[in-house]
Amino acid sequence: VFATALIVLARHRSKSLELDLPHIMGMEMPIAMAIGGLVAAHVASHLGPGGSNQDLLDLAVVTVLLLELVAISLTGQDNLLDRIPIALDWVVLPLLAGRMLGAIAVEALPFPLSIDPFEGDMLEWEMPWMLLESALILCVLTDVWVDRRRRAAGREDWKNSSGRGARSLAIVLLSFGPAGILAVASAIVQGWRYRQPSAVGIAIPAGLMALFAAGNWFGPAMDVFPEVTMATGLLLLVLCAMTVPLKGGDWTMMLAFNSHLLIIAVTVAHQATSVLLPVLLIALSSTVWIVGILQLRRALRIWGLADLLVAIVYGLIFVEGIFEPTTLLVALVVVAAELGVVSWLGLRNEEQLVKD
Repeated sequence: VFATALIVLARHRSKSLELDLPHIMGMEMPIAMAIGGLVAAHVASHLGPGGSNQDLLDLAVVTVLLLELVAISLTGQDNLLDRIPIALDWVVLPLLAGRMLGAIAVEALPFPLSIDPFEGDMLEWEMPWMLLESALILCVLTDVWVDRRRRAAGREDWKNSSGRGARSLAIVLLSFGPAGILAVASAIVQGWRYRQPSAVGIAIPAGLMALFAAGNWFGPAMDVFPEVTMATGLLLLVLCAMTVPLKGGDWTMMLAFNSHLLIIAVTVAHQATSVLLPVLLIALSSTVWIVGILQLRRALRIWGLADLLVAIVYGLIFVEGIFEPTTLLVALVVVAAELGVVSWLGLRNEEQLVKD
């Protein structure tokens, strides 16, 4: 209350003198400093001997105060379509910074993606998480509203590709599921609308993280998490191949990276010593290598070769029964087939590849 009163007085005084307050990352300095102080006090209160990461009533208080402060920052402003996105960032990012700092510091605050909002006391556990989730959902819906108003007014997009994806990831890390899923859906839709591969590329794994977070309190989500991750990775691999006929070269690198990330991660976690990982690596290698030839992208061709080498080395070292005659014969045939297709395409496009 005292900080709010000081901020209101400072803004009133500066306006009466027709002066502009200095800004920190788009936010008026008194409000920015008040937000930083609130988050620091929140984290510090959980670091002492009497601190508990299960008693989070102060999280609810901080959330309400942050919403109040950013609302004050918007009062009396003319360019609301430019200032509201900044205000949303000043709600989400300080909360995330405090959460990460508290989690790293002897788990003074719960780690992201590990929250079951229904397992504790109503006042000290459930209510703060529900309030935070509601605030995050409000941020997502407000962002969607601002985007629609800007498009209706013929304004250009306000946020770059990585910034849009980063905000969705930040909301996922703060959320226990619903707000994160909404943020990811919004980032993917807006990223596709504004042709921002990085935004979509960050949002896709963030969406799977939101599903994982929901699995802490909704069992079926955790049960299907490996299958959904693998299916998403394979779908992205198919879409990566489709960028050749559809002339979508801007999306190729994002699709290749995310397909590698998801397919390899889920396979290592669940099928580390089976023949499945080398087989999938060869599929990744073939797709990326062929796309690199057809799109004349040297980095993808090198990437495809590296995938093939990793698949061979991994199979020889970790896969059980790889030296059985039948298994070894099938593996050699698959590798020979990939190299044959790559060599044929390379000869067919030799002139363009030499220029590349």
